Amino acid sequence: MRGNGSRRGGALQPVDGNAKVAAEVVGLKEELLTKTTENKELADKAAALEAQLADMSTQLSGISVTPPVPAAAAAPATAGAVAAVPGVVRNPFAPASSDEAATKKAKKDVDHPKRPLSAYLLYCSAVRESVTTAHPDKKMTELSAILGAQWKALADADKAPYEKEAAKDKGRYEKEMVVYKAKKDAEATEEAAIAKYNEGVKAAAAMSFYEAHLAEEAAKAAAAAEKAAGKKKARKEEGAPKRAQSAYLIFAAEARESVKAANPNASATELMALIAAEWKATSEATGRKAKAAMARYTAAAEADRARYEKEMEAWKEAKAAEAAAARAAEAEAYEAAKVKALAAYKKESEDAEAAKAWKAASKQEAAATKAVRAAERAEKKEKKATAIKRPLSAYMFFCAATREAVKADLGATMAVTDITVELGRRWKDVSEADRAPFVAAAEADKVRYETAKAEAAAKESC
Repeated sequence: MRGNGSRRGGALQPVDGNAKVAAEVVGLKEELLTKTTENKELADKAAALEAQLADMSTQLSGISVTPPVPAAAAAPATAGAVAAVPGVVRNPFAPASSDEAATKKAKKDVDHPKRPLSAYLLYCSAVRESVTTAHPDKKMTELSAILGAQWKALADADKAPYEKEAAKDKGRYEKEMVVYKAKKDAEATEEAAIAKYNEGVKAAAAMSFYEAHLAEEAAKAAAAAEKAAGKKKARKEEGAPKRAQSAYLIFAAEARESVKAANPNASATELMALIAAEWKATSEATGRKAKAAMARYTAAAEADRARYEKEMEAWKEAKAAEAAAARAAEAEAYEAAKVKALAAYKKESEDAEAAKAWKAASKQEAAATKAVRAAERAEKKEKKATAIKRPLSAYMFFCAATREAVKADLGATMAVTDITVELGRRWKDVSEADRAPFVAAAEADKVRYETAKAEAAAKESC
C-alpha cells in the first residue's frame, strides 16, 4: 500500500534514492496547503454572503412566522412552499404566488368558445383551394381581393347556404357562451368566497402570529449565537441518503490512522498532503500488490455509488409520494373550505340583498307617510280657509277695540295674561249703554254666521 515510498523518522523518505518522487511529494504538499487555505477563505466568504442575503431577505419580506398549531387545524403545505397563515387555503391549480403568475405569459383561454364564422369566411374556406390553384402566381393579398370580388358578385341564392351555415354557427356560439359565462361567474364567486374566507382566517390568526413572531425572534437570536460559536448549518436535505465515497476517500479513511501514528506532530493539512502523496504513489505503482489495492478501492467506490443511487432513487420516490400526498391533502382542504366559504358568501349576499330590499321598502314607506301627512296638512289648510268663521261675542269685540289702549296703559313689557285680566276687569266696569255697540256688533256677526251656515247647507243638499 505504500507504493514507491516508505516512512522513516516521522517523514516520507525516498526509496532507492528516488529524489524525483520526494520532490513531487513536497510540491504536492505545498499545493494542497495552498488549495486548503483558498478553500477555507472561499467558504468563509460564502458563509458571510449567505448570512447577508438572509438578513436582506428578512428585511424585505417583513415578518414571516409559522405559529405552532395542531396538525389537524393547519392546512397541508405544498412541498417547497413558504410558511403561511394556518387555515388559509389556496387553490392547488392556481399559481403558487403572484410572482409566479406574473412571470408566466398570459395563455389563451382554452375554455372560451370558438367564435362564429361569417358567411363570407365560410365561402372563402370552401373555395380558397380552387382559387389558389387557378392563380398560382398570386400573392395572399391578391388572392384575398379575388375572393372578395367573387363573393360580391355572387347571387343571393348562391350566398344562402353559407349564410344559413353562418347562422347555425352563431347559434352554436351563443349557446356555448351561456355555458362559458356561467362557468366563469361560478369561478369568480368561488374566488371571492375563498378570499373572504381567508381574510377571516388571517384576522383570527393575527394574535397567534404576533406570539409566533416573538418565538421566531428568539430562534434567530439562538441561531446567531450558534453561528458566532462557529457551528456550520447542515446543508444536506433531511432524510437524504449519505453521499457515495470515491476510491480516494475510502483509501484516505483506511490510511489516516497509520499516517497519523507515523507523523504524530503533523497538522491536519500536513496529514492530508501525506495521504494524498501515498495515494498518488499507490495509483502510479506497477506492482501487483498496489494494483490489487487500487482495484479494491475502485470496487468499493463503485459498490458505494450503486448503494447511493439505489437509496437516492428510493428517497426521491418517497419524496414524490409525500409531495403528491401533500397536494392531495391541500386539494381536499381547499374543497372543504370552499364549501364553507361559498355557503358563507351566499348567506352574506342574501343578507345584503335583504338589507337592501328592507332599506328600499323603508324609504318607500317613509315617502308614502310623508305624502299622506302633506295631503292631510293641505286638506286641513283648505278646510280652514273655506270654513265658516264662528261669530264673536260682545266681549270679544270689546277686547279687539280696547286691547291696544290697555297695552299702552300697562306698558309694553306687561305679560299677555296680565293684559287679559285687565281687559276682563274693564269689561265688568263698562255700563250697559257703553256695551250696546259691542252687543250690536255681536248680534250682526251672529246673523252673518247663521246666514253662511244656511247657504252652505243649501249647497250640500243640491
